[in-house]
Amino acid sequence: MHEFFSYSARNHYFQYAWYNLELLRLLGSTPSGGCDAAEFLETVSEIEPNDAASWQHCWFARAEKTEALAEEIGKSGQLNLACNAFLRASNYFRCAQYMFPVMPEPEQRYLLQVYERSISCFERAMALVPHNVSRVQIPYSAAPDGRTIHLPGWLHQPSPSQCLPGRRKVPVLICCGGADSTQEELYFLSVSEGPGLGYAVLTFDGPGQGLVLRRDGVPMQPAGEAVLDAVINFIELYAHNHPQAELDLNALTVTGQSLGGYLALRGAAEHRIKACAAIDPFYDMWDLAMARMPSWMVAPWEKGWIGDWIIDWAVKAHGAQDLATKYQFALAQQMFGTPNAGSTLRMMKQYTFKLQGSHGTKKPDYLARVQCPVLVTAGTTDSTSFLPEISINTIVKNLVNVSESQKTIWVANSYAEGGAQAKSGAWPLLQHQRTHALSCFYRLIHGLFAKCV
Repeated sequence: MHEFFSYSARNHYFQYAWYNLELLRLLGSTPSGGCDAAEFLETVSEIEPNDAASWQHCWFARAEKTEALAEEIGKSGQLNLACNAFLRASNYFRCAQYMFPVMPEPEQRYLLQVYERSISCFERAMALVPHNVSRVQIPYSAAPDGRTIHLPGWLHQPSPSQCLPGRRKVPVLICCGGADSTQEELYFLSVSEGPGLGYAVLTFDGPGQGLVLRRDGVPMQPAGEAVLDAVINFIELYAHNHPQAELDLNALTVTGQSLGGYLALRGAAEHRIKACAAIDPFYDMWDLAMARMPSWMVAPWEKGWIGDWIIDWAVKAHGAQDLATKYQFALAQQMFGTPNAGSTLRMMKQYTFKLQGSHGTKKPDYLARVQCPVLVTAGTTDSTSFLPEISINTIVKNLVNVSESQKTIWVANSYAEGGAQAKSGAWPLLQHQRTHALSCFYRLIHGLFAKCV
């Protein structure tokens, strides 16, 4: 893959692979309207590597220019072009606030306002798309402090002309976000084609994500199935109150990528979910972290021989030289609501499909509860992400109550084939593969075909 940033003697310690992946993620949204090649290249040429403030300022300037362009185009009556420009502005504002975890607290409050501008531009774009879009609020009463909160969401529904031929009911795809995505970004990899193919698509911010984290301060919950339960309850109530929507409650499916793929698989154990597309998920977050950290440091810490200070010191020292390390730990700390790097690592043990007492025994793990058809994917081009050998292989092996004919496995070995984490840079291919698999699953669910090839 082309490297937007490459090695230099001045910044030799900098992990350019992470910067390049994040830029590929943005550029990869171009087919769905989230980026323009010339705007992208001009902005990237101005960014100082390994500098979060430079990243923020450059993308913010680009976002403001694109927002102004969208308003100008809209006044001329070219509504399709205005919609595309608002989508790009939304995505650029998302990029501008992306580095918020590593910013000082006063700056983080300002970046929340930048994030809200991303949402505002997205809302203006949604007013111009050909399908039906509604902002929704999903009641969720399992917050750590016991209060009921509302998860913000977008419900995208096909217009009458977009509904599947010969099908009265509309299947529903639920999209789980990942660790650092926003539900507005999910439009580019999970929503843009859905209504046009006859599907309703629901995105939402769960605990530890988006506005629920940034505005409401609610951390992520390891039991993602509790969140999905609330989301499904909302869909059922919405379908009851809006019968004209013709939502097919017998064709509810769930998808997610990276951490969202893990959450989607947990939700797939819910009997009301009829199929799951888990894009590049992990099996056990702790195992994944341990595959990257030196055992000589972690082993004595885990046994309690030394305190959290060793992890905190190592992360701080490494992060001072490498923005990727600093960002990833700062993000996880905020997402989990933990006070330091050591407690953040410890929290990772809760994000696993292992059940207590199942490790090292023949006792089934959580995935044994999943009985619906599953698409599970992995990419092999990024050795620092969710390693296939300790993720997808273990996941597939432990889906013991899903027949082999209802498991679809996609392992990509190049960027163009979806080899980057979360299929960055290959989102049109992702939408095709996922839609094809779910279409096959729908046919199996409704007994239309004995087999789909």
